Amino acid sequence: MLFIYYLFILAIYPIITFLLCNNNILAWLIFNIPIIIIEIVGYKNRYELKPLKNNESIFLQPVKNTEEFINKIWEEYGRIDSRYLDKNRHYVWNFELGNVILTLLLGFAYFYNSKNSKNSNNWIKTFLILQILNCILYFITYFYDYIKNWKSNLKNKMENKNIDYIFIFKQVLYLSISSTWIFIPYLIL
Repeated sequence: MLFIYYLFILAIYPIITFLLCNNNILAWLIFNIPIIIIEIVGYKNRYELKPLKNNESIFLQPVKNTEEFINKIWEEYGRIDSRYLDKNRHYVWNFELGNVILTLLLGFAYFYNSKNSKNSNNWIKTFLILQILNCILYFITYFYDYIKNWKSNLKNKMENKNIDYIFIFKQVLYLSISSTWIFIPYLIL
């Protein structure tokens, strides 16, 4: 199956989830099911991920199985945030693992809340706030790293007289997608 087909299914999934579900927390949990699978598989395979070549397009490549698809997602994301592919800076995977743990705890609190509504609503709010903080910390470390390397990256681009508009577009797109873990929990609160 081509990568683009997997990607289409993954892109249409959240839209269907939020349209069919009248409960925002439940929709958020259902939306996060494939996300935590992607995060767990990525975390498990983090040392096997390799940087893609600049002109390599993953979107029309055939993929053998779901695990290869997930690895390609992380390799593509690694173009924007190289820390995911850098063996010396794997601390960034802790944010992904944090989201897995927080989503599972949120799920437990949600289903417990359906039976006992006294204190578990506070836990739901706490886990949503922690998801927001987890994502904000990711962005802080991302922009710190980006600013730290900004001058050398800019110098290389100026020497080559190349402005990579596709990279800029992908950077804005991927970081916008990542900001979902700030805005959706905030809207649910």
